[in-house]
Amino acid sequence: MIFLALGLEVNFVLSDPRIINLSEEAEESTAWDAFTNNYQNDINYVIGGEELNRNLEVSFLSESILLSSPTEIEVEKNSTVQLVADAFPGYIFSHWEINGQNVSQKSTYEFTMPSNNLNIIGVFLAEEKPTIEFVQPQNNQVFNNKFILEIEFLINNNGTEILYLDFLINGIVVKSLDAKNNKFNWDFEKGGIYDLKLVGNTASGAIVETERLHLEILSENILPTVSITAPSAGSEYEIGESVSITAEATDSDGSITKVDFYVNGSLLGTSTSAPYSANWNTTASGTFELTAVATDNRGGASTSAPVSVTVIADNILPTVSITAPSAGSEYGIGESVSITAEATDSDGSITKVDFYVNGSLLGTSTSAPYSANWNTTASGTFELTAVARDNRGGVSTSTPVSITVIPDNILPTVSITVPVSGTEIEVGNTLSITADASDEDGEVVKVEFFVNGNSIGIKTEAPYSINWTADEAGTFEIRAVATDNEGASAKSETLTVTVFETPENILPTVSITAPVLGTEIEAGNTLTIIADASDEDGEVVKVEFFVNGNSIGIKTEAPYSINWTADEAGAFEIRAVATDNDGASANSQTVTVTVFETPENILPTVSITAPAQGTEIEAGQTISITADASDEDGEVVKVEFFVNGTSIGSATQAPYSISWTADEAGTFDIRAVATDNEGASANSETVSVTVFETPENILPLVSITAPAAGTEIEAGETISITADASDEDGEVVKVEFFVNGSSIGTSNEAPYSINWTADKTGTFEIRAVATDNDGASANSQTVTVTVFETPENILPTVSITAPAQGTEIEAGQTISITADASDEDGEVVKVEFFVTGSSIGISNEAPYSINWAADEAGTFEIRAVATDNEGASANSETVTVTVFETPENILPTVSITAPAQGTEIEAGYTLTITADASDEDGEVVKVEFFVNGSSIGISNEAPYSINWTADEAGTFEIRAVATDNDGASASSQTVTVTVFETPENILPTVSITAPSTGTEIEAGQTISITADASDEDGEVVKVEFFVNGTSIGSATQAPYSISWTADEAGTFDIRAVATDNEGASANSETVSVTVFETPENILPLVSITAPAAGTEIEAGQTISITADASDEDGEVVKVEFFVNGTSIGSVTQAPYSISWTADEAGTFYIRAVATDNEGASANSETVSVTVFETPENILPLVSITAPAAGTEIEAGQTISITADASD
Repeated sequence: MIFLALGLEVNFVLSDPRIINLSEEAEESTAWDAFTNNYQNDINYVIGGEELNRNLEVSFLSESILLSSPTEIEVEKNSTVQLVADAFPGYIFSHWEINGQNVSQKSTYEFTMPSNNLNIIGVFLAEEKPTIEFVQPQNNQVFNNKFILEIEFLINNNGTEILYLDFLINGIVVKSLDAKNNKFNWDFEKGGIYDLKLVGNTASGAIVETERLHLEILSENILPTVSITAPSAGSEYEIGESVSITAEATDSDGSITKVDFYVNGSLLGTSTSAPYSANWNTTASGTFELTAVATDNRGGASTSAPVSVTVIADNILPTVSITAPSAGSEYGIGESVSITAEATDSDGSITKVDFYVNGSLLGTSTSAPYSANWNTTASGTFELTAVARDNRGGVSTSTPVSITVIPDNILPTVSITVPVSGTEIEVGNTLSITADASDEDGEVVKVEFFVNGNSIGIKTEAPYSINWTADEAGTFEIRAVATDNEGASAKSETLTVTVFETPENILPTVSITAPVLGTEIEAGNTLTIIADASDEDGEVVKVEFFVNGNSIGIKTEAPYSINWTADEAGAFEIRAVATDNDGASANSQTVTVTVFETPENILPTVSITAPAQGTEIEAGQTISITADASDEDGEVVKVEFFVNGTSIGSATQAPYSISWTADEAGTFDIRAVATDNEGASANSETVSVTVFETPENILPLVSITAPAAGTEIEAGETISITADASDEDGEVVKVEFFVNGSSIGTSNEAPYSINWTADKTGTFEIRAVATDNDGASANSQTVTVTVFETPENILPTVSITAPAQGTEIEAGQTISITADASDEDGEVVKVEFFVTGSSIGISNEAPYSINWAADEAGTFEIRAVATDNEGASANSETVTVTVFETPENILPTVSITAPAQGTEIEAGYTLTITADASDEDGEVVKVEFFVNGSSIGISNEAPYSINWTADEAGTFEIRAVATDNDGASASSQTVTVTVFETPENILPTVSITAPSTGTEIEAGQTISITADASDEDGEVVKVEFFVNGTSIGSATQAPYSISWTADEAGTFDIRAVATDNEGASANSETVSVTVFETPENILPLVSITAPAAGTEIEAGQTISITADASDEDGEVVKVEFFVNGTSIGSVTQAPYSISWTADEAGTFYIRAVATDNEGASANSETVSVTVFETPENILPLVSITAPAAGTEIEAGQTISITADASD
């Protein structure tokens, strides 16, 4: 006996033949051979009770598994061989083949071994797994207080039946189901979150399951709890004060979605997350009731216990002012200052006055006269303020008072900043000496400068600077002395400068190195001119080049070179001039060059010879482009070819030709460009060619038109299968039809149709394949039809759902009789109703219902009969009802309990009207309320109440009418109320008095905003001020005023809102102000215009010192003049000028300092003048320094003659 077992799950399918070897222990012992695509394993064969180890080959061919025997197994002749094929999940055993013949379709097969060799194969077919899905309920559906649910599912067998089906809740099997019955009810018993799943098995053991279905079942909602935690009951607040209302809210079976806050029943605001709070800005005085309403995630709402708070009228702030000391008072350090203040409060009393010095608390006074003492310990300016507090906590600050504490004198400090010690200067040069000087407790009134102990001048204001001319060589010590406004002096450190003599200047040398004398160039060419230049005792600062005496440019550093273009023919002389750092100049030799004219070049000619104009080629084709080209006065060196302006290559000799492949469709312009030996180019005429695409074959279209998807037919029935087919770029040559993948025939022309007889039951997939004249094929959609056996008819079922068994009704009353009816294997075509055996009517469709009027008293039997589409009928159970006679009805009674007779209310007021109503022999179903005969509404249950708003003045009659369950009505007594008019409130008026519209202020500046406000029929209780719509504060009494600081630049709209004692508000007109940034101050400019630097004057002579001064962003308010650092006076307007008499000989440094309207100062440059004693006159000296003796110049040439002169 041979036992072949295949029990593995194979997780892949190979489309072309492969070899795989399996064993019973393949999961533990499989080895993959990557070169042969083989699994090598052992499997046991049982032959006559002995185990032999052999290899088993399993080949995958398409979707079948072929189980083949090994190449050699020895079996005795006439032995009994048993073949066993184990279950293989996902596959169904088909048959056994021996030597190519189908011998059995049973998984176990026995035969007697013949004398010849056998080749045994077991064939398995891939099983198409069925699918299963939930129909209802829906995924993620939520049910509210509903525990018994109908579960419905849908199975698509795909030709394979589900044998076992389990229902799982939260992963646990709770019920085994019949796969043929797709509906069942399940009681979840309690609320919760549930995950549902259906899991089934096929005959092969394959597992089929649904997606997870998630449900939530909610139990009966428990209302949330809520309470106000702040403010506490009885709290008091002022008008305008903000009240933070907070509440705690919880929900034991869910979550809080929002908490609404109410003030006197009006919604204030909503908070959607903890901590739950809302802000309430109080606008009027009185007692207010606060409540909170919490709503949970299921819409349940609860109201908190009310909390009462009181809002009191606004407090009037106290007034306070400092009476001593007076503004501007001065005190010495250590002196005691007594500060006193007056303070009053119009609506209460002063509890204390705090005194502050520069914002720091000095002391407190709690009773009048209010005062504090201050002992001064440091110098400076100090600001005194007093702050008064009243008995309600209101605070006001006095206007500040500024006083000064004067310090003891401290010596000034001074240091020389220019020049630095060790500076060296040439004899005759003028040196600017500057110093920094300051005085901690006063000001510097002068700085005097000394050279070698001798004063060279005084400066009286910063910057402290003076000029000094070094007349002789040597070493000199410089020092500055500063004096303050108390007469105290201080010296700077001494610094040393050295003065040296200057040697006589030597001329530079220059020569042209290119071009050489006699050079010839072509007109239009550019020539580079080069020169060498040097200076023995300094450096060359520039070399200037000349052609025929005209400058053509300057070079300031070596190598000295310049380009010159010869524009015309002729002879030209070139020369270079070098200048040294002392301003001395020297000429190079002259170089002559000759410029000649050149003949003009003739352009080449070119034309394209192939392809011809208008040629058409296919995309991808390669063509040859050729051209003829020649040059009359030279030769063609290349011909370059262009397609749509892009070069595709060039040819350098005739014949001129190139190949080009057209890669895409379109129109292309071809052009050739010939270039001659002179570099001149010429274009050919353009030749246009067209490139076209070869169209691609388009697949045919096919669709099945009959039968429709989901059609059900009876086994043995023949149906016509038809299809529509078309081909956009050709024709359809055939349409082939397939059922479950097997061809059932071909139709070669329209209409495409074939007949098919359904021989057995099951689900069948129909598909059509259309083929076009290019051999291309396309599939239609797949249409699924079901073939069924005709079952025996099942009787319908019917039951009466209303009225209930034992119902009692009144004679003359009409009732509705309803029934449920269904038919398991068809449909219900009618339900007929019978009362005590007599038909009362027929209902042909659900819901099945009919009306019946009970005309007399008695007992009646009701029955329904349902008939199905096969004509079979079934009876419902009988329902018995009792009909009784009705006694005479007693009228209801009603009376108005509120308002009382004669009540008076104000027009616009809402009045609650209430009534008592009863009915002796039934119940009151409604109470309708009337005012002056017109209905104002209905109340359907006790307590019977309605609200009515009195819109106008007059006398009104109120009446209530009660109606009982038999429709009988009765009226109450009439109650009269009187409605009177209330005079209409007149709005207050308000206007802003300051600032005026268009005012401009600087960013950071604080301004006072004031308003006038009045109320014709009451009083103004507050004026609130707004800037750009944002409140900046309010004033509760006249004068209505508030301070505002403009923090940033921009345009701001100011508005005031006045509120009267009735709570009515009115807006002022808007006032716009502009806030600008303060630009940074630009220093003024100042320069001394006379005397000139280096001026010499005689001792005792008076000169006029003048200066120019200006300020870009303001004005110059003064110019102060200094000589040797000492102020000699100032001028406050132009022209800025002052006189100065030089009393002694020496060098004097004159400086002007300009001050602008912002207080910023700037110094002029220092101008030095020399004051000399008048000596005996010595004759002057003079010598010519250029030209040198013996110099030769050309007639007509201009030369510079210079001389040195001294006295």
